[in-house]
Order: sequence, then C-alpha cells, then structure tokens
Amino acid sequence: MNDDEAQKQIHQMVNFILEEAKEKANEIEAKTLQEFNIEKLKMVQHAKDKLKAEYQRKTKQVEVERRIARSTMINKARLQKMEAREQAMQQTLTEARQRIASRVSADQAAYKALVKDLLVQGLLKLLENKITVQCRQQDASIVRDIMPEAKAKFSKIIFDETGVKFDTELTIDTAWLPAGPTAGSAAASCLGGVLLKAHNNKITLNNTLDARLNLCYDEQKPEIRSMMFPLLK
Repeated sequence: MNDDEAQKQIHQMVNFILEEAKEKANEIEAKTLQEFNIEKLKMVQHAKDKLKAEYQRKTKQVEVERRIARSTMINKARLQKMEAREQAMQQTLTEARQRIASRVSADQAAYKALVKDLLVQGLLKLLENKITVQCRQQDASIVRDIMPEAKAKFSKIIFDETGVKFDTELTIDTAWLPAGPTAGSAAASCLGGVLLKAHNNKITLNNTLDARLNLCYDEQKPEIRSMMFPLLK
C-alpha cells in the first residue's frame, strides 16, 4: 500500500469516525431534548395540579365560610325573633300588672275579699299554729280587718273536713312589702296580697298577686305564645 492509498484510507476512517460522532451527538441532543420536554411537561403538570388543588381548597374554604356565615345569620335572625317575641310577651305581662294595679285601686271591696281568700288559702297550705303575715303598708288596715274572718273560715274548713278544732295565731309583720307600682318607676313594687311566714321565717308561702301572676304566666306561657304568635304552630 503506497502513501496515497494509506492517506485515503485514513481519511475515510476519520470521516467515518466524525460521522459516527455527529450521529451520536445528534442522538444525545435529541434524547436530551426529549428528556427536557418530558421533564418540562411534568413540571407544568405538577404546577397545574398544584394550582388546581389550591383552587379546590380555596373554593371549599369559601363554601365553608359561606355556610358558616349563612348559619350565623340564620341563628342571629332566630335569636332576634326569639328576643322580640320574649319582649312582646314580657310587655303583655307588664300590661297585665298595670291592669291588676288599676283594678286593685278601683275596687277596694273586691280586693279586700281577694286578700282574705289568699290568706285563708295560705293558712290551709301551712297548717301552723303561729303565722306572721307580711303585706304592703298601704294594705295593713285591710289585713287587720280580714284576719278574724280569715281565721274563722280557716278553722271551719279544717273542722268540716277533719272534725279537728285547729286555731292559729296571726301577727302582722311591720317589715312591709314594697308599695304598689308607680308609672315610670323601676323601683321594686308589689301588686298586693300576702306573704306568710312561720318558724322564724324558715317556712314561707308567697301568696302575693305578683307571685300568683307569675305562676299563671309560667303555666299559661305556651297558650299565650300560641295566641300571640299563631304562625309558630
């Protein structure tokens, strides 16, 4: 093999190596680009998934907050309605107190008979030999007047039902109950009636008109509510 042939063969080998290297470089570049595109797609998809998850989280949070706000508003409105109804019922109770106070002042004879009945009822409930009667100072004369009649009626009822003679000693307590209500005043007041005490005040029975009114109000509250707010049925 002469020099020309050797040079030609070397040139061919170099070209072959260069061509192989070029193809390999292109192959590496293509693979690298493919891997880059795949990785880029992964990153884009990951970012999309993250944004989607964040959007869903925020959407869910907004929905929860909306439900909480709606529930709070409903509860607030319900409480306001309940407060308004209670205020209306309390106003009815206040008006009832005013009407009772007016009736007591206007018809002293009927009031005197009522106080006697309240006193007799209290005596029958307590069945004690010594009882202190507490009343308003303005009712002191009424209570003194009815004491003998109340005692007599009490003793007769006991004898008629049991055949036993039972008497009781009544004393007026000069620690008076509050006076009757005055328009525009928030001071403690009493509509009338009596409060009975025995055994050094260890036993008490509240038979004032205030106590009876409150008892009646509590017992009739469902009926009163139904009459005032029929749509609640």
